[in-house]
Amino acid sequence: MMNHFFKLLLSVIIMTALLCSCAFGADDMKENSSEQSIPENSSMESDMEASEPDNAFTKYPVDTSYGEPIIDTEITKKTEAENAVGVRYLEDNILYVLTINPSDDVQADGGMLMKLGKYNCSDRSVLILGTMRGYFDHANPFALNMNKDGSVSVLLRNRLLGVKDGSVFQEASYDNEMYSNGAYSFGSGKLACYDGGSEGDIILVNPLEPKSKPTLVYSKTESFSFLAISPNGEKIAFFNQGRVECYSAKGEKLFETAEIDLQSRDYVIKWLSDDMLLFMQSIEEKAITEGFIFDSEGKTKKSLMLNYYFYGTQENAEHSYPNMLAACLLPIGEYGDGKGDNYGLALINLEDGTAKLLRNTEHQILSYDISDDGKKIFWLENDNLFMVEKKG
Repeated sequence: MMNHFFKLLLSVIIMTALLCSCAFGADDMKENSSEQSIPENSSMESDMEASEPDNAFTKYPVDTSYGEPIIDTEITKKTEAENAVGVRYLEDNILYVLTINPSDDVQADGGMLMKLGKYNCSDRSVLILGTMRGYFDHANPFALNMNKDGSVSVLLRNRLLGVKDGSVFQEASYDNEMYSNGAYSFGSGKLACYDGGSEGDIILVNPLEPKSKPTLVYSKTESFSFLAISPNGEKIAFFNQGRVECYSAKGEKLFETAEIDLQSRDYVIKWLSDDMLLFMQSIEEKAITEGFIFDSEGKTKKSLMLNYYFYGTQENAEHSYPNMLAACLLPIGEYGDGKGDNYGLALINLEDGTAKLLRNTEHQILSYDISDDGKKIFWLENDNLFMVEKKG
């Protein structure tokens, strides 16, 4: 009977061991199976997809009304320079480009070594017009104007050049601080600036006649503002105490606009013609740009609301109206989240209030211009010259 008891006990132990072994093996198989495959509609897959960062290239699609860009990667090589910083449209297939050598001693002889070149889009050749030392603005490297006698006037921050037949025939320079807050009119040859270079009296001076007496336009501005001078040089506009004010070249008040809710220091005032003025402010936190176009009496002609934050706008916008280029930020996430941004170039139509994104890139776009008819667009990106043409 005892033997029978031990046999029975041994059978129970063996059966229990087998059952435990099977149970353990089944759990182990389930665990391994869960590591090797995930059901198609599982929550884990959804979470993985949701955690992937946004792609700025897919988030901001590029308009296809312009063709693929033609890229010249040898601008700096052709001008024996380190960086290409400025491009301006002159006439059909002719551009002016500005290149610099920042490693050269900036303090030597009054500025950085710069080269001004005439670029031919047909054969991509560059004719060096002048080599000089001076200063430039990243936001506005230089401006130019075709004169009636065939010469070209070029403004390089604190230096004014006259170019004809492939060479510089006239040159004038003035206080660097005066231009930093000023605006120049090719039509009148006058520079609107603050007396002394900062806040205070707004005056008109002639850089080509440094000994001539300045004209007082406005006395003691209450707050600093960037200045805008009309193409013909007869009107000066600036932002003052919540409004855009406009004065004649003789100091007579012409108008002031209705009060503007200024939400950003990133604003711009520029003339679109002698009788049409643009005010735009970009609000980075909202990634939008608000704008107003005023007529010759300061009345609102059109309001704008654009879905981009612009960090720069085309300097000489009057020659291509209603088209105007603007450089913008293309945020991947929310403002200030540290994810980083892409950069873009947008074409704004100031008549219908639309903005088309023409370029989406990881490189900052510093200088750009457009042909008078709006069919050709040029910009500098990563020291390369890009050129696109409208389809059709």
